Amino acid sequence: MSAVKMPWASSQDGWSDDETWAEFGDVVRAASGTLTHFEETGFGTDFWKEVVGLGWHSAFVAEEFGGLGLDPRAMAEIVAPLAVSGWSHAFLGTAVDAVALLQSVRSRRGDLLLAEVTAGSLRLQPALAESAEAPHPAEVRTRAERRPSGWVINGRKALVPYAEAAGGFVVLAAEAESGDRALFYVPADSAGVTRASQDSLGLPLADVVLEDVAVADDARLASGEAVERALESLLDLEVALDAVALVGIGFQALGLTLQYTSERIVFDKPLDTLQAVQQHCATAFLRLEQARVLARDALVPRTDPVERAWASSIAKVKAGEGIIEVMRIAHRVHGGIGFYDDYPLAAQTRRAVTIQGLHGSVAWHRRRLQDLLLDSTYPLDRTVLSSASPLGGGAR
Repeated sequence: MSAVKMPWASSQDGWSDDETWAEFGDVVRAASGTLTHFEETGFGTDFWKEVVGLGWHSAFVAEEFGGLGLDPRAMAEIVAPLAVSGWSHAFLGTAVDAVALLQSVRSRRGDLLLAEVTAGSLRLQPALAESAEAPHPAEVRTRAERRPSGWVINGRKALVPYAEAAGGFVVLAAEAESGDRALFYVPADSAGVTRASQDSLGLPLADVVLEDVAVADDARLASGEAVERALESLLDLEVALDAVALVGIGFQALGLTLQYTSERIVFDKPLDTLQAVQQHCATAFLRLEQARVLARDALVPRTDPVERAWASSIAKVKAGEGIIEVMRIAHRVHGGIGFYDDYPLAAQTRRAVTIQGLHGSVAWHRRRLQDLLLDSTYPLDRTVLSSASPLGGGAR
């Protein structure tokens, strides 16, 4: 296919008002329509080549490294249509998540990796989680021991999307001597690195196993407080974009449902003339609109990490719970055809369920919101937050 270049400016000036963002989204959707739809179970190698051809891979990279330096709102306009076609998280791992980490913990080796990402020659995947429940473990079991020639890493990182296609990983490990959490760059072809594929509904996930993996001294990208700040910032970004992806999938599912009800004839009249069906579809639209507003708000730049955490987690809760209700309604209205593998709704449901569980479950983010409300050390206006709380009653 011929590359479709995005008409992005070299700076973000002019990308502030709603009308401009809408125009930007229209351009992205037009370009995403040119992407080839590869096999859902594939690892996205050909897809990534097309992303590089479009120039999307460096959209989030700072201008000083040759990227476009766009903010998360611009990335959301790319993620939503990609989620519908099943490739949002093949894009996010390198183009957003890994880039965000490297730009947060600046190091000489990290800058070199950013240059490779910008050139389109390296696909990086963060390997941070150690369980499906918590996105960033409170206690890191993966250990890095200092050796005269560098570091030796042992551990297992859970549920890394598209691990099979990655050229390297940004691994979270605890330093054996100090206990400090640190980030390491581990090339995928390093001796001792294996990938164990995990069953998933909509994304190729794998555990990354590290057994006596030796890396150079400069493979440690950062440690200590810099890592803690970077992880919190990354989590909020990942969660907000997960919500964007879920909203994109949900609106596509609702569109399929509305089309189906307008064409399906029951008792000599279209299905969409039945009041119960109309109510179901209206409920689905309401849930998606709620999630869309909160996901958009979560991507607004914030300097206060607590406010950022609140916005991202409430967006994940609303999108995560809303997408399940939307998909249930879509399948209920469709009936048996919605479960056929060759019908788009089935694939969308698989992707939605998997994305809903990434970067912390809905239950985990509910507990995070509860901690924000109840911890007196957080300088939040509890009156405002309690009225908006998804916990169903605010702080007590």
